[in-house]
This record gives sequence, C-alpha cells and structure tokens, in this order.
Amino acid sequence: MVTFFGELDNVCSSSDGIDLIGEKLTDLQLLDIYTEITNLGTRHPDDYCILKSRESLLTLLGEHEEAIDLISQKNILEKHPNLQLNLAGHLGAMGRKEEIKDLLSSLILKQETTVDLLIAFIAAGTLDKKDEAVTIWNKILEAEEITDLTIDDDVLEYPDEYSCLSGLPMREVITGLEILQRYGIRENYEVELYFFVDFIKIYLEGISDNIYQTLDNEGPYEALPGFLVAEAVGDNGFALATKLCNVRPVEDPSISLRLHTCLNDIKKYTSEYSIGNRLIESLHTDAINKPGFLKTLQTETGGDECQVFEMLYHLEDTGISDIIPSLMDEMERNNPDIRSKTIEQSRKFPGLWENPRSEDWNYDDPEEELYDTLDELMEKREDEKAFEFLTGNMREGRLLSESGVSLYLAGNLGKMDEMTDFIPMFKEKELNQYAYLLEGYQFLLRKDIKRGLDLVNRSIQAGFSEEDAMIHLARFLNQSGYPKRTIGICEKLLKKPGSKVTEIYPALIEAYRMQGKEKEATEAEDKFKKIISG
Repeated sequence: MVTFFGELDNVCSSSDGIDLIGEKLTDLQLLDIYTEITNLGTRHPDDYCILKSRESLLTLLGEHEEAIDLISQKNILEKHPNLQLNLAGHLGAMGRKEEIKDLLSSLILKQETTVDLLIAFIAAGTLDKKDEAVTIWNKILEAEEITDLTIDDDVLEYPDEYSCLSGLPMREVITGLEILQRYGIRENYEVELYFFVDFIKIYLEGISDNIYQTLDNEGPYEALPGFLVAEAVGDNGFALATKLCNVRPVEDPSISLRLHTCLNDIKKYTSEYSIGNRLIESLHTDAINKPGFLKTLQTETGGDECQVFEMLYHLEDTGISDIIPSLMDEMERNNPDIRSKTIEQSRKFPGLWENPRSEDWNYDDPEEELYDTLDELMEKREDEKAFEFLTGNMREGRLLSESGVSLYLAGNLGKMDEMTDFIPMFKEKELNQYAYLLEGYQFLLRKDIKRGLDLVNRSIQAGFSEEDAMIHLARFLNQSGYPKRTIGICEKLLKKPGSKVTEIYPALIEAYRMQGKEKEATEAEDKFKKIISG
C-alpha cells in the first residue's frame, strides 16, 4: 500500500504549504513524512517539489546543517536562486552571523531580473536596511508594471497576477509581507495580503482531490498524513492571515470583503480535514465507540453536521469499520434531513450520492454510432478529422452534447474562429456556457478585456468547466497580445493537483516567449518534456 507522501503528485500538491505546518505536527510525524518523501526522491532525483519539501521539513525539524547540505548539492542554488534565502535562514538559525550578513549583502547587489529584485528585497529587509528595501520594492513595482494599481474585478479574480511576491515560495511571501508591514509600505500591500490569503484557500481546496483519491484507492490510514498536513496548514494559515489582517486593517472595501470570504473558506476547509483526521484516528483508538462521540467531534473541530456526515460517507465506502453505518443512521434519526442537506452543500464528489443505474438499464440512442465514430477518431488522435466530423454533425443539430469537445479540438487546432459561427445555435439551444465563452473570445480579440473576461466568467457560471474555461482564456489572451495575464492564469492552474498539464504548458511557454522570457520558457519546456515522457 502507498501512503499519501509516497506519490509524487501528492508531494507536488502539498509542497507549497509545508512551510505553514509550524508546530502542529510532532517531530515523529514530520520525520515519517520526510522519510517517505526522501524514499520517493530516489525515483525522482531531480524533482524540485521533492527537494523543496525535504528542505522545508528539515527546517521544521531544526536540522539546519542537513538542510544546508541538501540545497548545496550540485548546482541547485544556481538553478533555484530563491533557495539562497533559505540558506541564509539556516545560517542564521545556527548563529553564523557573519556568513549570513555576507550572503544577504551579496544578494542585495544582484538586481538583474525580477526574481533577483524580489530576493534582494527580502535580503534587505532581513538585514533591516529600510531605505534599500523601499527602493527595491519600488523597482519591483515598476518592473511588473503595477504602479498606481486600480482595484477592479480583474485584480479581485486573479490576485496572483498582480502580486509581486507570488513569484516567491510561501516562506518568503510571509517574510515579504512582514517587511512591508514593518516599514509601513502601502504600495500594493493590500493586493499582496489578498494573494497570500487567497493562496491558502486555493491550496486547501486543491489538495482535497489528492487526499480523497488516496482515501478511496489506498485507504484511510494511508490518507491520514494528507489530512494531518492539510489541517495544520489550514490552522496556521488562518492564524497568520488573521494576525496580518489585524495588524494593519485593509482599507479597500472590495479586498476586505474578499479577505473575509477567504478566511471563512479556510476555516471551513480546516474543519473538514480536522474531522477526517479525528475520525480516522478514533478508529485506531476505539474512541469512536464512546457515547456522544459525534457531538464532541463536531465541537472540537468547529465543523457542522453535514461535514461530519459527508466524511462518514467517505469512510463508509472504504469498509474500514462496521460502526460507521450505525453512526450515519444515528445522525439521520436525529436529523431526518441530514442526507439531503449534505448532498446540497457537498463540495466534493456529489456524484457519490447518486443512485447507480441498474445493470440492465438500456435505451436506444439514434446517435450511438456517431458517438462511436467520434470516440474512435479521438482515440486515434486524428484531431483534424474528428473536428470536421463533429462540427459537420453539429450543424445538422446532432452531437450537440459534445460541444465542449468541439471547443477543445478548435483550441488545439487554432480553429476557434470557425466555432463562433455556432453562437446563434448555442443560444437557441440554451447552451449558453459555450455561447458566452465564444463571445468572450470575440471581445478579447477586440481588446475589450473587461467584457471578454466577464463573458468567460459567465460561461463558467452557466456550467462550463472552470479549468477548461481558464485554459481557453489563456490561449485567447496570448492571441490577443496579453501574455502576462496568460502566465498568471497558467501558473495558478499548475498549482492545482491533477491539472491538464498537456494543455496548460504550451500556452505558458508561448506566453513566456511573447514576453521575451526565454529562460523561463526553456525551464517550462524541460518540465513539460519530463511530464510527457513519464
């Protein structure tokens, strides 16, 4: 059986948040996770997620000498210059004051790229060189072209695109926010804070796919480390975000509202993981058999009845304990509507609650042969033929249920203009999710960014897959001449576990090249090649 951190995808989905674990996990728990990730590293010796996770865990364990040895291997510090700041942190923890001063001073002098400037800003703040830190921050804002930023819907929807600190790992983002607060720097501060809080929310939301997949495929005890880490990140993330918000209250009302929403979401996700953690551990300790267990569980985790009921449902499916169905029965006796309420608010896997069709259920579909032909063309990767076959049938009113596939093929083949002919049909058939996306495409080509983005968002609200819509949007923005926005979207998508990397990376690489960022484009190409080669 493979436990949570024995899978590379799970490590990658977790690595950005490990710095936020703090003291929530015991040294033994941290060491178990470190050992498992280290073993995984023997199969993936050059993976950055594994390297970063190991360094973060060694930091939490206080093993600074070992951490220095780890990041000083080969040419790691040259390939990942931000790790110089981690090196400085380890030197400081070991009391090597002169070495840390020399290192940080050298980092301040190197200001060739935006990444160099960000590192220099953190270095200056760490050495408490206020004037230099303020000067460098202003240079960063100019380089990112976000001086005098107006807070509009675009900023609120994509804070990572307008955050300068988003180019750094989470440990340095936190340090950067503390420096901005300490020196009273207001320029872009509220956007930086919003990005940080929004990141925690997205992290907690995204990692759930990996946790529940491990729960379903491997079992509760194998998924437990994922629950532990997610709960710790949520707890500490919420505490830190609340502290930062209280130290300097946000003045912009729209950002303040978004922060409030994000904090509520973080609290909700943390309760969910806490419920999972305690339920699994209670099975091991037999605490689950104690009277009043469910009420105590709800009180201790801050969760609600629906969250408890849904987690019991997930665990029931694993068959780990006979008592789980009886607990669900108890909840339904006390609250007859609990199942329907849980289904209504379930954020994960609502399909689990649906009654499966009987095996002998069948019907005659007049388009069945057409679907088979389309499937065959798609399996053979004959995209051109599949596109012509599908759109030809759609013009005759057939295969309209595959309209999303037609847009996917059009995006791959560069034939989105041909799809705009279908807008009237989509509206007539009330397939508004496709009509809105294509109308958004048209407005973006005309450089009407606000209207274009609004229509793409409306397509999502109408039922278009959010990830697919964002991938289309990234391509649209490249085509319209807005590669910087594409980079922000793609980087955000790639942080989510299970993302469609084969569609995201080509748009990201193209955007980097459009911005003249050949180094970043080459690095992205190398990562993409490793992924597709297995």
